[in-house]
Amino acid sequence: MKPIMLEVISPAMVTFELHWERWKSTFSKDTLSRRFREQQLEEYPEEFRKGCFLLSEWLRDLKKIYRHRLQIRILDAQSPLGIFKQLKYGIKYFPAFIVEGKHQYIGWDRVELEAIIDRCLLE
Repeated sequence: MKPIMLEVISPAMVTFELHWERWKSTFSKDTLSRRFREQQLEEYPEEFRKGCFLLSEWLRDLKKIYRHRLQIRILDAQSPLGIFKQLKYGIKYFPAFIVEGKHQYIGWDRVELEAIIDRCLLE
């Protein structure tokens, strides 16, 4: 069974947070890296940071639920590909999710997104 492709378009901080998780074990003892990361995070408004951490947690949960049946691709909204996808799908708000290049969902309703993913798995 081929995995479902879930593309997530979000501002850069989410991509930073998710990539940091991958490298955290490498740099965890490096105080300089930790201070740099904390400094970077403090530059964003509290509400924005909460949204980014929520999305990051949400994507980890989705990966746990769907395991090998879901492939997640995170796109920075300001990257050329992110801008192209926004224009192609008419995306104006974030987070935006594109499932299998056919279905899109914008917002924070986890149940709705999971319903779209489940429908795609049944196709």
